[in-house]
Amino acid sequence: MRKPKKGKAVITCVALLVALCFHLFANIKTTPNCSAGEIDSSAYFSSDNSKIELLPDNLGGFYIVSADTANTKLSYFDGNTISSSLTLDFKYISAVSDGNYIYIFHSLDRGKKVKKYKYENGKFTGPESELTADDWINFSAANNFVFSFVSYKNQKKDLVVYDREEGINKVFENCNQFAINSSKSKLYVQENDNNYLLAYNIDEAGVSSESENIAPKNGNKDNLPDNLMHFLSDDIVATNTGKYFKLDSENYTIEHILSVNVLDLSVDFCSAVYKADSKNYIAALTSNNIVTFYDIDDSLTAKYKVELDTQDKIVFICTSGSKTILVWKNDAYLKAKILDKNNLIEIKNDTDPEPGNPLDFEPVVKALNDAYTLSESERVYIPLSETISKVKDNLNLSGYSIEFKNYVGKAITSGKLGTGSVAIFSKDGKTAEFIFIVKGDITGEGNANSRDVDCMYNHIFGKSSLSEINSKAADINNDGVVDTLDLLLLSKMVSSSS
Repeated sequence: MRKPKKGKAVITCVALLVALCFHLFANIKTTPNCSAGEIDSSAYFSSDNSKIELLPDNLGGFYIVSADTANTKLSYFDGNTISSSLTLDFKYISAVSDGNYIYIFHSLDRGKKVKKYKYENGKFTGPESELTADDWINFSAANNFVFSFVSYKNQKKDLVVYDREEGINKVFENCNQFAINSSKSKLYVQENDNNYLLAYNIDEAGVSSESENIAPKNGNKDNLPDNLMHFLSDDIVATNTGKYFKLDSENYTIEHILSVNVLDLSVDFCSAVYKADSKNYIAALTSNNIVTFYDIDDSLTAKYKVELDTQDKIVFICTSGSKTILVWKNDAYLKAKILDKNNLIEIKNDTDPEPGNPLDFEPVVKALNDAYTLSESERVYIPLSETISKVKDNLNLSGYSIEFKNYVGKAITSGKLGTGSVAIFSKDGKTAEFIFIVKGDITGEGNANSRDVDCMYNHIFGKSSLSEINSKAADINNDGVVDTLDLLLLSKMVSSSS
C-alpha cells in the first residue's frame, strides 16, 4: 500500500506527468475479416508505440480494444473473423469486460471516466452509462456492476461497487485485494489481514450480504494469494507476483499450485488456461516467443517455441471459454490465432549445466560485494549506465567464466546492464546467477528515461503492476514503497540526464 506524501511539488509533478503516460500510442486500422483464425498484416497497424488489449466474452470470443493518438476502437474477434468495429473519440487508459459489456476507463477534460458499451447482434452500441472515476486505482466488472479500489490520503483503500445507473451500491472498507469471476458472477475479497477470502454472489441487485469463507488449504497461509489477483479460468487464479492458485468451490478452499519466477516471465507477460487432451495447462509467456505449459494436475512442465518471423514477438495470451488466443506483433502488423500446442516446437534443455549453490562461489560473492552492493538473494545493485566491460574490470576474477543476459534472457556481450539483467558465473560444471538492479531503470535498459517514468506512473495509479525486481528499482528513496515521491525523484533523474 502506498504511503501518502505531502507537498505541492509532488502533486504538481504527478499532474505534469499525466499526459506523459499517454504518448505511447500509434495509429491502428481495422479489417472486416481474417483468414484461418489469423489477423493479417492489414488488420491493425501495431508499432512499438501502439496500445491494444483482448478481453474475453467468456463464450469463446474476444473483444479487441485498441488506441491511436486520439481515438479508441472496439472490435470483436470470434477466432476466425473480426465482425464489428466502433470508433470512440477519446483515448482509453484500460478496459475490462463482464462478458456482455465492455467498460472503458479513460481520461477526458482532466477527469477520469468509465463508459459502458454493449456488443449484441453483431455490433457495438453505447455508451449506455458513465461513471466518474477520479480516485480509482484499478477496476473490474461482473453482472452489470463495476468494482474498483479507491485510494485515500490516509492510506485507506476501499473496494467500491458501482451500479451503472444509481452510483455506489456497496463499500468494503480497507481491503487488501479482490478478484472478479465474471463468468460465475462471483466477487472474492480479502478484508484487512484476514487469513481467508470472502466469496460473494453478484445478482441483479448487487453484491449479496452473505458470504462464504474460502480458507487456505490445510490452513497453510502460503495457499493464500499475496498480491493483486485475476482469474484465468473459473478455478485458476493468478497474481502479479507469478503465483497461481486453484480454487475448490465445493470444499471452500484455495491452494497454491505453481510459482513462476517473475524474472522468467516476459515483460509483456500474460497467461491463460489452455485445454487439450482432457487436461488443463497454465500457458505462460516466459520469454520472447516461448510459451511454457504447466500441467495443472500433474505439475509437469514443457516449453514450446512458436515459429514466427525473426522480428515477430508474442505479446500476450488470453482465454475465453474453451479457446485460448495467441497474439504477436512486429513494427508493421499485429496477428492473432487460436492457440494449438500441436503446432508448436518443444524445446529440450537436456544439456543445460547443473545449477550451483551461490555459497560455492564465495570469491564471486566477495568481489561483487566489494565493487557494488550485494544483498537479498543474489541481487546486485549497480549504478546507471554501468557496462559489461566495467563490471568485468571491477571483478577481475580468474578461474570463472562469466556470461551476461539482458532482462528478456538474451545473451549479451557488451553495452549497458539494466534492471533484470543476469550475470552467470560458471566453474567446474556448476553455475550461479546474480541479478542486477539499477535504481531508476524500470524498463531494463540501463538508464533512466521517460519510459521508466511511464512505468512508475502506471504502477502507482493502478494501471499496471511492477514485478518484485522492478519495484526495487523504482523505490528510489529506499523507503520500501513505490509512491509519488519516487516519481518526483525519478523525474528529476530523467531531467538531469537529458
